[in-house]
Amino acid sequence: LEGFPTTWAIPPTDSDEVQTIYNSINWNKVPSAPVRKIKSDGSFSPNSDGSSDPYCYWSDTNCVKPKASYLPPDLYECPKKGDWGLTYDDGPFNKPALYNFLGRKNLHASLFYIGSSVVNYPAAARLALNNGHSLCVHTWSHNPMTTLTNAEIVAELYWGIKAIKTATGVTPKCWRPPQGDVDDRVRSIAWQMGMRTVLWNEDTNDWDMPDPMNGGNLPPKTVDGYFQSWINAQKAGTLKTGILVLEHELNHMTVNMSMYWLPKLQSTFNVVSALECNGISQPYWETNFVYP
Repeated sequence: LEGFPTTWAIPPTDSDEVQTIYNSINWNKVPSAPVRKIKSDGSFSPNSDGSSDPYCYWSDTNCVKPKASYLPPDLYECPKKGDWGLTYDDGPFNKPALYNFLGRKNLHASLFYIGSSVVNYPAAARLALNNGHSLCVHTWSHNPMTTLTNAEIVAELYWGIKAIKTATGVTPKCWRPPQGDVDDRVRSIAWQMGMRTVLWNEDTNDWDMPDPMNGGNLPPKTVDGYFQSWINAQKAGTLKTGILVLEHELNHMTVNMSMYWLPKLQSTFNVVSALECNGISQPYWETNFVYP
């Protein structure tokens, strides 16, 4: 797709498009949480220790109920026991194996797309939409959002939305922060730009499996163990809610892992998209949109 900023970089904040959105936001409603820095050990500064969490930092305390009263709670679980909410981050992946597999199994997922990937692989995004998956925003360049200025947050979200809209014709009402890094400042900007925050309550850590594309250190057997433990817990009746799981359509390793476990999950859980298990049937602002 043409007419977009440099991929995999924080977009400029001085463009007319970004300035128009920036000026449309009610900044009196946006909490004045600090712009954080990432320290050499990978932790955030300032870091909320949990005793006081005025800005609801999920990345620090797993806070999912914003302190800003006008913001809705994050979607982070499937409320109903037995539901498995399927999500994949970091797509679209330019190989159709996963989407074809989900189609054969008659499964739908919530897909959190990076704008930089969408403009490179718009046909993959259109295929996903036509196959009945729900498309959500995962920013433009996949940077930790609490480390960005207000204008940079607007730019990351605007171009993430614009990429999906240009490629597919739909405008998402949902987004997920990279690495789950979100606070009420970021939530408020996203909400005023039309999107609710979606997180997760179980993580496969599949992104860290070794793959020629991205390195990685996590043995696949460890990820297998996570899936088996969730199946065991469901069979034992020890889960209090359904599971909303974080997976990635990042490379062949993550896709193959997911395809291996999905039939086993289907025999244990009611596998649906993360939005569907939360009762959301219309994930786009285009109210006349109907899945093919």
